[in-house]
Amino acid sequence: MFDDQMPLYRYFILIFFSLCNLESFSQLQGGTDNLSNSEAVKIVNQKSNECWALREKNPELAIAIANEGLQIAKKHNLDHLSVVFEGYIGVIYLHYLFDIKKAIPYFHRSLEGSLKYGDSIQLAFTYNNLGDAFMLTGNIPLALQYSENSLSIFRKYGHQMGTAYGYINLGLVYRNENRHHLAIDYFKKAIAIREEVGDSTGIASANLELAKTYLEEGHLELAMDMFKKSYGQHVELDNSSYAAYCLNGMATIFYLKKQYDKAFESFSEALEINRNNHHFYGLIDNYIGLALVYAQQNKEKEGEEVLSNALEISFELGLQSRILETYKTYGKFYRLLRKYAKAAESFDRFLVMYDSILSVQQFEILSEIQNNFEISQNLSNAKLEIENKKLERNYLVILILLMVLIVTAIIWRLYVQRNMNRKLRIANQGKDKLFSVISHDLKSPFNSLLGFSEILIEVLKNKEYENALEYAQVIKSSSNETLNLLNNLLTWARSQTGKVAYSQTLFPLNELFGEIQNYYNITSQKTNVLLKFNSSISHNILADQAILRIVITNIISNSFKYTQSGGEIVIDAHTTPSSIVIKVTDNGIGMTNKTLASIFSTHQNIESKLGIREEKGTGLGLSICQDLIKLHKGTISAVSKLNEGSTFIIEIPQ
Repeated sequence: MFDDQMPLYRYFILIFFSLCNLESFSQLQGGTDNLSNSEAVKIVNQKSNECWALREKNPELAIAIANEGLQIAKKHNLDHLSVVFEGYIGVIYLHYLFDIKKAIPYFHRSLEGSLKYGDSIQLAFTYNNLGDAFMLTGNIPLALQYSENSLSIFRKYGHQMGTAYGYINLGLVYRNENRHHLAIDYFKKAIAIREEVGDSTGIASANLELAKTYLEEGHLELAMDMFKKSYGQHVELDNSSYAAYCLNGMATIFYLKKQYDKAFESFSEALEINRNNHHFYGLIDNYIGLALVYAQQNKEKEGEEVLSNALEISFELGLQSRILETYKTYGKFYRLLRKYAKAAESFDRFLVMYDSILSVQQFEILSEIQNNFEISQNLSNAKLEIENKKLERNYLVILILLMVLIVTAIIWRLYVQRNMNRKLRIANQGKDKLFSVISHDLKSPFNSLLGFSEILIEVLKNKEYENALEYAQVIKSSSNETLNLLNNLLTWARSQTGKVAYSQTLFPLNELFGEIQNYYNITSQKTNVLLKFNSSISHNILADQAILRIVITNIISNSFKYTQSGGEIVIDAHTTPSSIVIKVTDNGIGMTNKTLASIFSTHQNIESKLGIREEKGTGLGLSICQDLIKLHKGTISAVSKLNEGSTFIIEIPQ
């Protein structure tokens, strides 16, 4: 696939270089034995500099030069320099040709040579490169392990540039784990070192990683500023591939801001740059971004085509993390087009691929354990016979694998047992709570209903109609309370078993507020508590309307229970760059710190607390609210002061 797309001028350059160097190289092949050690070192160092200088502009030629230098180094027993060339070739395959399978064996040989000849700095660079390789495959545990090894050695020997590389790699690992504050801290440390040593290329690259991190955090304006800054630096450095990364980041921000024309323009510009440079890794992100823009423009065919391109490249390069991202984007793409059957099918493929890739990663970890063990054995048993060494190594590998399997089985068994115990404990607590609610809170309303029903029957028999209406109203009020108790109880029970139906739709929040206000008009008049709604959200929001109604009405009902006559309840709604925020504020009796700490718990406050007008409840309302908001991947919190009132804050990601 890639060879067919290579421009002809690269082949001509490679042929021209080979012809120009054929005679001199033949002389080297035939006469390298006559070279002095110092002359061989000079030629090898020259090849090393040429290779590194050409690594981005012409990686194929850089590898050809590196192999020439490697052969000369081996012929003159310059093993410590051979290690450097192994590392260079691995880096070029990894970062410029994106052939991870070819890169890793070179890193392993470089690792073994670094250990053998005691070259700590080269060892640290090799660890760093292995961290890069496994980061690209999506194997974060191995990436973290090798990055920490690399940084530890660089720090020990005070190697500033290497330390900066280590900080960048750890920042990438922590960003992948969504620990953004740690990632930002490491990127800034790397920038500080690179500013000190005057590494302009490294500064521009670190600024790009900072921008990506701010983007993941949702700080769009800050991310845009950093992308623009990094873009200008990379353009000045004539580093077009990284400039394309910046354009892709800016396009993503335009997309999130719903500026789809600008997003399409920037994605397309980045795509053109990466095509011209044959930067296939960058093309994946460009195609993914364009697919989402096409979805917003209702262009299904165009979107499917670019996603197919992204998936083909990801498989060709063996990038498991990008394969997963592409399958996930298929699901988002079809969901935006409202093709929910296709979206579900895409997410199913994502889950299947995730399980497959997880198995690959586990195999990679075991392979690395085995590889490191083999290197150690080769170093410690260099003078032993080959057959004996191989036999011992195989026995030890089997032993390690058995130990890993046994330990894994023990840990898994402990995990399953602990998980089962936790579920049983929660189930027992839920059962106790259910019986407590039925025995305490549901019993009283039914007694009230039965009592007043009997009184009503008696007065009707005796034709004493003056109090009949009053008794009927009491029965109706008690019935409504009992129905609310049952609804809360049923909702809680479904939430505990994971059977709450969750379905997001677009709807106007103001209409929902209007319905809720109408529902509480009588309660507001009866209690003499003013209910006000303020909303700055004029557009439709994406959420489960039924669930949101349950949450808001539960909180408002709670506020009515504990707000005195003449008080007020205010519901406010607004948006932030990343979320929808709804606040319910009352000036009621408030809560103590002890009560505030337990209101969302399903394992405390078994018995409901009476309102200031003797209203009853299940004590389940707020714990239900928390479970239902979690379905939106949102949060609910509360602040309160005794005798001053309470505020409940609902936050749902946009």
